[in-house]
Amino acid sequence: MINTALAAESPLGEVNPKDYPIPAGWRVLIEPIKIEEKTQGGIVLPERAKEAKEHLRHIGRVVAMGPLCYKHVKFQDCDPWCSVGDMVAYGAYSGQQMQVRNSDGNDYVALRLINDDEVLAVIPSPDSVMIYC
Repeated sequence: MINTALAAESPLGEVNPKDYPIPAGWRVLIEPIKIEEKTQGGIVLPERAKEAKEHLRHIGRVVAMGPLCYKHVKFQDCDPWCSVGDMVAYGAYSGQQMQVRNSDGNDYVALRLINDDEVLAVIPSPDSVMIYC
């Protein structure tokens, strides 16, 4: 299972907006989708069920964009590929992984900082996507 309800309810997830790192230059800050460990009813999912959704680890919500995103020469003739709030797909080894303390202050939220040209696609609904390696 994925936590798409969180993405729909709160555009900024579990992190206070002032705690997000500010992307420099043409970088995009993404909060990857969380793969739930148990159902809403409290049933713990087996490893096989979690592995079935493993491909969703490379889909996330854009939470911030640097001031130069999509403004360099190679993007002069096209519109930006994504904007803050969009769900996007990115490469498994793209960018830099980092963690930011969540609003409660007792845990960390994983983030990914990628270049603007590493966005592979804008995803309208993460539940409908299957990525094959």
